[in-house]
Amino acid sequence: MNFIDLHTDLPLKLLEGTECYSDCTSVGFERFLQNTAFWFNGKEEDPWHKYNEYLNKTLSFIEDRGLCVFKGDRDQKKGIILSVENGGFLSDNPDFIYKMQADNIKIISLTWNGENPLGGGAGSDMGLTKTGRKIIELANSLNIALDISHLSNRAAPEAVEAAKYPLATHSNCSAIKLNPRNLSDEVLIKIRDKNGLVGLCFYPEFLGDDLFYSIGRNILHLLELNMEKNISIGTDFDGGNMSNILSTPRDIYALYDYLVNMGIKKSVLDAIFYENAIAFLGRICQN
Repeated sequence: MNFIDLHTDLPLKLLEGTECYSDCTSVGFERFLQNTAFWFNGKEEDPWHKYNEYLNKTLSFIEDRGLCVFKGDRDQKKGIILSVENGGFLSDNPDFIYKMQADNIKIISLTWNGENPLGGGAGSDMGLTKTGRKIIELANSLNIALDISHLSNRAAPEAVEAAKYPLATHSNCSAIKLNPRNLSDEVLIKIRDKNGLVGLCFYPEFLGDDLFYSIGRNILHLLELNMEKNISIGTDFDGGNMSNILSTPRDIYALYDYLVNMGIKKSVLDAIFYENAIAFLGRICQN
């Protein structure tokens, strides 16, 4: 089986020195890429130092596991994608994004759940700021994808329209479960029309009680929106408190089998679990 996970918080676990549940290296996937997010809560006194700590810890993990940083090779069998979650600190030094590009950061988000100088997060009614739009322009020029997962209902459509490569690394559909972190059909369609991605998130609060069934319902809803080529997976492993039945990469096999039994074609699921994301990442790196 091939698998791409568009969002894990593995770097945070590495920084804390605690157990990592998102590690894909011993699970048996034939091919896998795992997006590891450098998460910032927005209260860091020295975010530049924390960024370098994240980078060094993650690169050591990659070396220890015999992996490679993903730089755009679509034939790469196993690797780690680097990203930044909550780039609000870029407001103080926008040119730091050039270092991010040099470090092979492929995805950034502007906020977490609150407000910052770039825009409003999911717990806010604030839209994008001028500085936020500037950061999006810089990201576009450097072919860095923009993650809208934590943006507010107002900022998310603005960001999708402004971004060259928009995606939601770990979000679900508001039509299935109403939650500030889930996305409206309006935003989903905008992502579709710009050849973006939606990585379905496994966090129970965004899904409901029956996790496997809810993920299936999200997939079916996105298919109704003609998003067959825009659906992917962004687990949020090592982030929120996960259910015991869906908390590690080993659980992916059971989910896949459940979705087959639910009536979703294997060709569609193979695209969701791998092919759509590798095509999206290939477009970024090709340019």
